[in-house]
Amino acid sequence: RDVGETDASKFHTQIARLTLVDLAGAESMERSHGGSVDAAGVGTNMGLLVLGRVIRALAEGSERVPYRDSSLTRLMQSSLGGKAKTQMLACVSPVQTESDVTLHTLKYALSARNVLLKPE
Repeated sequence: RDVGETDASKFHTQIARLTLVDLAGAESMERSHGGSVDAAGVGTNMGLLVLGRVIRALAEGSERVPYRDSSLTRLMQSSLGGKAKTQMLACVSPVQTESDVTLHTLKYALSARNVLLKPE
């Protein structure tokens, strides 16, 4: 529209939602939390576990998708299971000592890649 336009009938409104989720914490409790088991670490790992189940259920076309099993997946439900355009960025390390974490991350991302959404 023209900046000087005052006719409201020429306005076009579009509503969007942007959800950014940092899934850091896929590492072991020992590495990411200094070996101590705390509520934050358990919550992060539980959220990632349930997210993996949701991704698997969506990729397989399952009747039941366990969105309600975690706060993380409840928050991400509109991004994961509907008419959304969703991107997943997997950050990996080229360091050989991190190869196990890198492989796990890439497998996780590959399973997410198999989810087919129908964006409008």
